[in-house]
Amino acid sequence: MQAILANNNYLSALGETKGSMVSVNLVANTDLRTPDEFRQMVVKTDGGTIVRLGDIADVELGAEDYDQDVRFNGIAATFMGIYVLPTSNTLDVIKRVRDEIPEIRSQLASRDDRWHSI
Repeated sequence: MQAILANNNYLSALGETKGSMVSVNLVANTDLRTPDEFRQMVVKTDGGTIVRLGDIADVELGAEDYDQDVRFNGIAATFMGIYVLPTSNTLDVIKRVRDEIPEIRSQLASRDDRWHSI
């Protein structure tokens, strides 16, 4: 199953196209992001029958491993990894993430109200 997921969830650089005044990197962004996108993923075809991941598994958004503890300055924290795609502007991504921090904070249950700036 891991190979099926990996084959259906990747970012591929196709190359680039160049003109006299411009160069554009071509990217095929095929990564799956939502539980529904994963539910719709085809894992097997047999004749005319299509088996999707949602047909054989419960698909939910969650951590891969709940046995880890994240701390920041000794205080329980939440870790969130942010990966910038090759087609994105890093400075724009940083600004947009910072703009979303108040919404993210409102959705997280905090043991206390001490938040550290990022």
